[in-house]
Amino acid sequence: MIPDSTLTMSSLSAADIEIRLDALAALLYTGGTTGRSKGVMLTHANFWAASMARAAELPNPPDSVSLLVAPLFHVAGMGRLVGQTTAGGACVTMAQFKPDAVLAALLPFYARAGR
Repeated sequence: MIPDSTLTMSSLSAADIEIRLDALAALLYTGGTTGRSKGVMLTHANFWAASMARAAELPNPPDSVSLLVAPLFHVAGMGRLVGQTTAGGACVTMAQFKPDAVLAALLPFYARAGR
């Protein structure tokens, strides 16, 4: 059993944490298009490589904001979240697309950008 005090990270900074690229970062699930859904183990290197490829294809400035309605248990949602935050941008996540709620969630970012 790990004591609760071990699990708190308030005394740690990002510089204190070492993460191996081959370490498990997430267990996501396939869409089950060829049968039952399967869990897929993704490493930090997987997310880093996908983020860099995405940035090369579609560069996001650090002040960009993305709307994310895709489920985070699927690589489409989690990959977008990781890629956007790796670039320094923000991600507005929503459980479902409802136009009024989307506008209300994005309006503060739009206003901050001076638009």
